[in-house]
Amino acid sequence: MCVYVCTYRRNEPLARLLTTIATAASTVGPRAAVGVVVVDDNVDGRAKSVVADFEGTFELGIHYCHTGSGNISVARNAGLDAAAPLADWVAMTDDDCEVSPRWFEAYLDTIERTGADAACGPHLRRAPVDAPAWLRDHPFLESGGEAGGEELPEDGSTPSHGQTNNSIIRSAFLLAHPELRFDHELGKLGGEDVVFYHQAAELGLQLRYARDAVVHEEADGSRLTIGYYLKAAFWFGNTQYVTSVRTAGLSRPRALLRGTRRLAQALAHPVRQIVRRRPPELIYTASLVATALGLLAGPFGFEMRHPT
Repeated sequence: MCVYVCTYRRNEPLARLLTTIATAASTVGPRAAVGVVVVDDNVDGRAKSVVADFEGTFELGIHYCHTGSGNISVARNAGLDAAAPLADWVAMTDDDCEVSPRWFEAYLDTIERTGADAACGPHLRRAPVDAPAWLRDHPFLESGGEAGGEELPEDGSTPSHGQTNNSIIRSAFLLAHPELRFDHELGKLGGEDVVFYHQAAELGLQLRYARDAVVHEEADGSRLTIGYYLKAAFWFGNTQYVTSVRTAGLSRPRALLRGTRRLAQALAHPVRQIVRRRPPELIYTASLVATALGLLAGPFGFEMRHPT
């Protein structure tokens, strides 16, 4: 198994991630040999020193690839090209995540049981100890996906989509479909992973859900502000439009209808909370409104770049 990670301006989080990958690799034991590819998308190649610190850690080695493109799709494609020839399976996660000790084992259990070509697992967000009260008290970080608050799919089921923050795919499938790559046009907007897995499904990919293959993301730095979460919420709604157009042929009228409905639901959120004798969650409500507005902006040609 070979994990590839794209990194950009996150040397310290990258080092933490590689440490957790090493722990997971030691836990999986004789079931699989593990290697790592780090794709450094920094122009200055700053992640090379981090990779050097982990030389000799992984049985299949740790490999450094420099792109410096500022386009995540370019970096992801470089990772696929470098990792696929090294092992039977290519795993993916992000440089701001940490994998669980059973990450590899859980994936092996799922793909061996189901015979799937790919699998994905939960991406759970958590607040650091110094996080502001509103972040801890409002449901921004609830499990279930980027939108938050959704139920996790059943183990072994077919999820609605795959994401590169936590997934694994058979190398033979990638090598058999060299046309399956991340869209460069989405590399600065986001949603390239959703479109990638949608296109893979159209090529016959069998995707399953590995509920125990967990990765965690801990918010820090600039992400601990209301402004960041509002911007991220608007981007999330906007990229939902972009990906829905590419994967489902979403029309402009349907997008406007969907966005209007979501806006109404967002504005009703504090009322529902008060009726249930709960706090109104006004900051969280503002993020729901921002998501709806991001979706509504899409049909008018607005495309927001991924917030960093």
